[in-house]
Amino acid sequence: MGHKNPIWELFHETGAMYGSNKSNKAAWCKACLREMETQLRQEEITAAARGAQVSAPKTDKQWEDAAIARVPCICGKLDQIKAHVRSCKAYAKTPELQAQRNDALTRSEATSSSAKRSRPSDSQPQASSSQSAAFPFPAIPPPSPQLRYPDSPASLSPLQGLRSLTSFSPSQSFSQSPCLAPSPSPSLHDPESPHLKRRRVSSHSGGAPWSAEQQSDFCDDLLDLFVTCGWSYNALSNPQFKYFFSKYLPSAVIPDRRTLSGPVLKRQADKVITKTRERIQGKLATYTEDGWKSHTKKRLAFSLPDLTPF
Repeated sequence: MGHKNPIWELFHETGAMYGSNKSNKAAWCKACLREMETQLRQEEITAAARGAQVSAPKTDKQWEDAAIARVPCICGKLDQIKAHVRSCKAYAKTPELQAQRNDALTRSEATSSSAKRSRPSDSQPQASSSQSAAFPFPAIPPPSPQLRYPDSPASLSPLQGLRSLTSFSPSQSFSQSPCLAPSPSPSLHDPESPHLKRRRVSSHSGGAPWSAEQQSDFCDDLLDLFVTCGWSYNALSNPQFKYFFSKYLPSAVIPDRRTLSGPVLKRQADKVITKTRERIQGKLATYTEDGWKSHTKKRLAFSLPDLTPF
């Protein structure tokens, strides 16, 4: 039958799968089939002796098929067929069948044990040195000396510098390593950039409250940060977010998500609309417009003026 385990010598299979199981085949115990075949033959002999009409004589294959139709099949999983052999009452009727069952179970256990011992353990290496030599991989270069930090491990804490800050100062400059310095942003060198025109917030010592103008600039910058990073406005209600700002920027009042996505967003949008009108007033442009509906069936419109060709 092509099965390595000797326990399958006690079972018959037709190649059919066990029900809807796509991995295991249906199996019939040979002892149960022989017992059922003997019972069917005896029933036909008894019926013929009573004068009943019986069918034509059957071949051994027909008797086997009749027994298979009467005996329920079992799943061909190794543990289930072993359990059936141990509990099958047909093997307990004669010493020959008992010896056949014990011999098959003994050889089955020996086969299973040898298969487990032949499996490679997790601690064994997956490839030998000769195999590694056959598939050479480029060696990982050591880290560059310029990227090593001469400081002690105690000075590498990311919060050590933050703990020493008493206040936040946007005008404070920080020195960076040449190899880690980011490339200059074109918007920061643009004279028309709003980042250069925006009035910088002066540093405050202690917990002195900010003026209304400083708080407004802070809310505008906070909105730019959320939009640029793609953060959800719900992060404003996160306790860790509030704790961070209350610890390192106690002078600022953190707006809630309704304020940031409401009045602050509308104020920033009005500024953009006003600046756009100032730049395109009296100029020729190509106007593109599109409209669609959102998943909530809300009508949305998009428009884009293009001054490039003119």
